[in-house]
Amino acid sequence: MHTTTSTTTTTTTTTTTATTAAAAAAAAATTTTTTYYYYYYYYYYYYCYYYYYYYYYYYFYYYYYYYYYFYCYYYYYYYYYYYYYYYYYYYYYNYSTTTTTTTTTTTTTTTTTTISFATTTTTYYYYYYYYSITTSTTTTTYYYYYYYYYYYYYYYYYYYYYYYYYYHRHRHHHHRRLRRRRHHHHHHHHHHHHHHHHHHHHHHHHHHSQ
Repeated sequence: MHTTTSTTTTTTTTTTTATTAAAAAAAAATTTTTTYYYYYYYYYYYYCYYYYYYYYYYYFYYYYYYYYYFYCYYYYYYYYYYYYYYYYYYYYYNYSTTTTTTTTTTTTTTTTTTISFATTTTTYYYYYYYYSITTSTTTTTYYYYYYYYYYYYYYYYYYYYYYYYYYHRHRHHHHRRLRRRRHHHHHHHHHHHHHHHHHHHHHHHHHHSQ
């Protein structure tokens, strides 16, 4: 079994400057939410352990992306395309004046992980959309962070003869028949539901080695 991971990151930034008289009124509802977001997600599909560790850290206009680890014991799946998204809304207000500069940065990171076993190759696609709006004023700055996390996850249809494990060194797992279990964890954190649906309805069937 070998695992290849390739990551592609695309960043587009647009900056617009506007003058807002109601900026001081918006600063009246001053909310200071300074939050690390530390996200630990654990999937259990059949005998596949999907261990996803996501650490988001923001400091001014820079961010430290993610550490990503995938390990799977089981190799054949019967599944259709499954899609899950949530987003995390964070904003920090300070007093503001008239001139407002809005910088919109959209970062799309596509991580492709190919796990090859003896008879087949399974490819997983993970799409991470980082979307931030950073608004700053002339005298003091306030940050308005909107973080949209779109998680698009699918794997493949194989015909339904039952299969056995390739254990390698992992003999502590039991021989059991597969049972179809789906856990749909819809973690809709926070309360803002701006549905920017970037639906990628490609129902691909990639069967290739990298």
